[in-house]
Amino acid sequence: MASEGSDMGSTGEINGSGNLMDFLDEPIPDVGTYEDFHTIDWLREKSRDTDRHRKIANKSKESIWEFIKGLLDAWSGWVVMLLIGLLAGTLAGVIDLAVDWMTDLKEGVCLSAFWYSHEQCCWTSNETTFDDRDKCPQWQKWSELMVGRSEGASAYVLNYFLYVMWALTFAFLAVSLVRVFAPYACGSGIPEIKTILSGFIIRGYLGKWTLLIKTVTLVLAVSSGLSLGKEGPLVHVACCCGNLFSGLFSKYSKNEAKRREKQDGVVSSSVVYFIEDAPQSPASSPQSLKLRRILNLCPFTVTDHTPMETVVDIFRKLGLRQCLVTRSGRLLGIITKKDVLRHMAQMANQDPESIMFN
Repeated sequence: MASEGSDMGSTGEINGSGNLMDFLDEPIPDVGTYEDFHTIDWLREKSRDTDRHRKIANKSKESIWEFIKGLLDAWSGWVVMLLIGLLAGTLAGVIDLAVDWMTDLKEGVCLSAFWYSHEQCCWTSNETTFDDRDKCPQWQKWSELMVGRSEGASAYVLNYFLYVMWALTFAFLAVSLVRVFAPYACGSGIPEIKTILSGFIIRGYLGKWTLLIKTVTLVLAVSSGLSLGKEGPLVHVACCCGNLFSGLFSKYSKNEAKRREKQDGVVSSSVVYFIEDAPQSPASSPQSLKLRRILNLCPFTVTDHTPMETVVDIFRKLGLRQCLVTRSGRLLGIITKKDVLRHMAQMANQDPESIMFN
């Protein structure tokens, strides 16, 4: 009873303080700063965001200007997603067009405009028919341009040699740029992004240099003929755009948890499903459950009115290790897996060591 009284006293001191972060900042002075290859403190970041919301709500009642600033803070999420969509969509279009052009560049060049691909070059020709839409005088193979011949063994060998040389050049440039300027730009990036979303810190993985080099080398790698796709790495490109614009707003730049919430939305919107190529499932087959649509990577939150039986059921079904307890948006405490086991032991009058989750 004495220990319970002391716990209640400390809880009252925490709840009675006007600023929750004043208590949370005492053990760790440099809160919010994390070293490379460390994990973030979800509970602390959530508390910081709750405290920030409370300050904005209190200040918005003081003047019209503070009220407008509160509205701008609320709309910042929509502004960030709009900017991310515009930049990511623009880069995706540029990458797609550049890949088509550089892929055709291995075979020949358009004389009227060298930046045109084979298809675009023949579109502009008035001498092209529908049956011969891939043949036009403006597009010439390398053998025609160099030796003036398009048929024969020598023309075939020259075209083959230049095709291989262009492919090797593109691949060499892609590898060199990644190795020298942005090593984090290699690979698809999806496994690392999943790790970052779970709370891991990888400095520079979503930086500006990574975005620039990833965009350029993605074009080079796909155009070289490597067995690669550009759709997967575009998720990494979109997340770099999200990190770039999130840094412009203090709501996300000063809170790692909020930044990851925005990155989670970017990842979800960046994944493209090709319905036309996907096999149709039978009508009687059960629909797959996508937990990302209903769950958040941030700590699970319950209110102080949630029955303990419901909390136990949530822990068992979702495999949680902890969840936050809130009241009207204010953090009250945390329930851990150990607390749930202790509650189950008290209800069943058993030893907590013998209770296992199934």
